[in-house]
Amino acid sequence: MKDSIKVDWVPEFLYEEGSQIPFVNVPPGKADPVVFFVSLVKETGEVEPGADGEDVPIYDMELAMYASMQLLKASLTESEYSKVRSVLGFSDLTR
Repeated sequence: MKDSIKVDWVPEFLYEEGSQIPFVNVPPGKADPVVFFVSLVKETGEVEPGADGEDVPIYDMELAMYASMQLLKASLTESEYSKVRSVLGFSDLTR
């Protein structure tokens, strides 16, 4: 594993009109991100009183991490990489 991976820029998720797939503009001379951290926010269905007594929704927040498949493929054995793909619901490459 690479312990020396450093992030010297902050990726921004963008969407092209009509597309559901986000993209990230990688600045010239910068390395592609190998991991993204995303805060997942989910409404609980519960409320609490706000400053003026109004109902304010309560949210649960969870930090999720998404890794680069290219880095995993380059860093794992074929069997390990195939197992990761399988867990994610992709085809097993060793069969």
